[in-house]
Amino acid sequence: MSTQTSCAYCGVGCGLTVNYERGHYLVSGDPSHPSNLGAICQKGGTLGQTMQHKGRLLFPSVNGQTSTWSQALTEVATVLRETCSNFGPEALGFYVSGQMLTEDYYVANKLMKGFLGSGNIDTNSRLCMASTVAAHKRAFGSDTVPACYQDIDLADLFVIVGSNMAHCHPVLFDRVRDRQAQGARVLVIDPRKNATSLHANLHISLKPGTDVALFQGLLNFIAQYGGIDNAYINQHVAGAHEAIAAASSYSIPKVAAICEVNERPLAEFYKQFLQHHRTLSFFSQGLNQSSCGTEKVLSLLNCHLATGRVGKPGASPFSLTGQNNAMGGREVGGLANQLAAHMDYTQDNLKTVQEFWQSPHISRKPGLKAIELFEAMHAGKIKAVWIMATNPMVSLPDSDYIREALRRCPHVIVSEPFLSSMTVKHASIKLPACTWGEKDGMVSNSERRISRQRAFASYPGMAMPDWWMITQVAHHLGFSKHFQYNHPFEIFKEHARLSGFRNHGQRRFNISAFANMTKQEYEEFKPRHWPVSADGLSQARVFDDGIFDTSTGKAQMSPVQYHQASTFPQEQGATWTMITGRVKGHWHTMTRTCRVPSLNRIDPEPMIEIHPADLESLLQDQTVDTGMLRVYHGGGEFIAPYLLNEHIHRHTIFIPFHWSEKGGRSVLANRMTLRRIDPYSGQPDYKLTGVSVEMYEGTRLGILASRSALPLAKNHFDYLIEIPMFDHVYYRFADSRKESSQCFLDRHFPEQSSYDRIQLQDEQHRHFRYAFMNKQKLEHVIYLSQGAPFNIKPSKLSYYFKKNPLNSQDRLALLDLSSN
Repeated sequence: MSTQTSCAYCGVGCGLTVNYERGHYLVSGDPSHPSNLGAICQKGGTLGQTMQHKGRLLFPSVNGQTSTWSQALTEVATVLRETCSNFGPEALGFYVSGQMLTEDYYVANKLMKGFLGSGNIDTNSRLCMASTVAAHKRAFGSDTVPACYQDIDLADLFVIVGSNMAHCHPVLFDRVRDRQAQGARVLVIDPRKNATSLHANLHISLKPGTDVALFQGLLNFIAQYGGIDNAYINQHVAGAHEAIAAASSYSIPKVAAICEVNERPLAEFYKQFLQHHRTLSFFSQGLNQSSCGTEKVLSLLNCHLATGRVGKPGASPFSLTGQNNAMGGREVGGLANQLAAHMDYTQDNLKTVQEFWQSPHISRKPGLKAIELFEAMHAGKIKAVWIMATNPMVSLPDSDYIREALRRCPHVIVSEPFLSSMTVKHASIKLPACTWGEKDGMVSNSERRISRQRAFASYPGMAMPDWWMITQVAHHLGFSKHFQYNHPFEIFKEHARLSGFRNHGQRRFNISAFANMTKQEYEEFKPRHWPVSADGLSQARVFDDGIFDTSTGKAQMSPVQYHQASTFPQEQGATWTMITGRVKGHWHTMTRTCRVPSLNRIDPEPMIEIHPADLESLLQDQTVDTGMLRVYHGGGEFIAPYLLNEHIHRHTIFIPFHWSEKGGRSVLANRMTLRRIDPYSGQPDYKLTGVSVEMYEGTRLGILASRSALPLAKNHFDYLIEIPMFDHVYYRFADSRKESSQCFLDRHFPEQSSYDRIQLQDEQHRHFRYAFMNKQKLEHVIYLSQGAPFNIKPSKLSYYFKKNPLNSQDRLALLDLSSN
């Protein structure tokens, strides 16, 4: 039997079809879903492999003791009630996630803001979308994306800025490539060459943090060469004169100097934008994740408003969300500075929401945003926090500080499906949550399209959905009358009713047409955009009529300026700029993707990208190239192999943020990022950290592969990565201990005497290789080097773990792999 559902990963929001065959869930693209039309990426296609029960949190626990649900929920309710009673509602915090479904989000927001009376609920969407939200609201009057995916098929020019779209939103990028094959042009703006820029007609490798100057230069160029749509501006835009005047000094030579790019490609970019009216500008974390992210986004929106390219076929700015339901969380009010249903904190809105919820004491003011929330925990002001479906120990900046904040918080409640989450280890109350395939509800993607994410698998162990946990806690707190939910269908209908309650056209978000749907209609729900008219018709593009959601009905252009002081790392002694981001094979903090061997093969370990000339300068005083770099700032460091990139900006390095302390503290990127935030959005700056870089000078480098996982002591290594494969577990490691290879074996393999050992020692090159056999079957193989690193991919070793028995020729070849 097939189930139609939606993907758990990026904001594209692909529709999927799942079939169960021979004990496996097989996932394919759903041809009937308008967001992807049957296309699927490698991560989405392997979602079925994440459904294994091994490594799941399966039972509730309280203070380290396994408990029943009744005991755990009673304890949660007691913690919330007593904290509120003793310290006030401001001592409570919820930190939620775009991995939750809309119904989960809705009840969490309702409980916190409407019944516990605190605004301190924020979502990990703060880390990826908050600056876009702030800019959309300032420019358009509401957090509304103007475009839809159909615009890709109509655009003549794609500007992709701050997004490695080929890896992070691959299904959409393939659609862009199809349009490019028909003659459209693709311009990529990014400090580094990546999979997206490989396909670009033009790539501008600007200095990190200088986007505002780039787009101010574009606005000035548009104004100088007759590109301003004066008729559109006069009728539909306010503030244009001031915004254009603020850009008037940004000549091409000035911008080229600030961005450290050649004038010729810069002028070509400006000309292309001027000439192509059907321009679609995709943007993502390269703009958002900045201490001036709101101004970066506004500088791009200004260019589209000045040319009348908003909500037109093939012409709009287009924000790409990081998670499939990041927008759903914003719709229900999941951000701390929102109230509910796209309503901000005003007296009228408070009265509206409180009357609708019939809540006893609604939160009267915005709560603490993500970074502020954890700073309040660190300061002892937050006494109890409930973290749901997210892993802030890895994803938030300054992770050592976050660890300490969690340690200081008296009560840490965590709802989580996977034991590999580092945050789970800090929980006093652990609640086993459902994951994709087990959860049932709605999600909203980057184009405002609402889709069903349908359950097709039973709950493992005692796992339960998030909405159920929150509802049951509300019952234990005495609010059962207001949380009478037995199915997510009932929650979604209430959410839909609230969106239309006292909404006389002043709020763009309105799905009240769904308020009276039947359960069967909910189950059979077809994907559609919001807003939805009373007769059920959805609107794919918005603002196409030039009427915006501001009090005047006009869009607002904002004067912005590039400020070097706020966009260049000021960390003491820092001479390099570090930017962080994603890789193709993994997702967020890897609690899900690390379970899939084929994804581990794509990106088996973190890499540090560096310009060849910069590496050469680092190697000048080195006698041995270990193939690894050490990046450090303050108390944090990141050690990993390097990867050369001829088109990354000089004195800039790129590192991925996915890996956590499961692989050793030296691969936790956010130990070095700072709690520096955008003053308007509260979004952290992950793209501009000042660091120092040097060659890693470890005394031992090695590769270890074992038939099963090994209890290696992480603190014995400077670098340790564990990569689960289909038939073995692969480790790459490095350390600085001065000991013989035999001492190394004795320390990590005390049981080695029970196996037959074969070895090959190359004293001249300081290479030592050992294989441990259990009769004729390979159990472990180890390659140790005191010089240059080995380069043996996990896939090369699979043959030897599969084969039984291993003959003498196989054994010799196994030990000699490092010479190939």
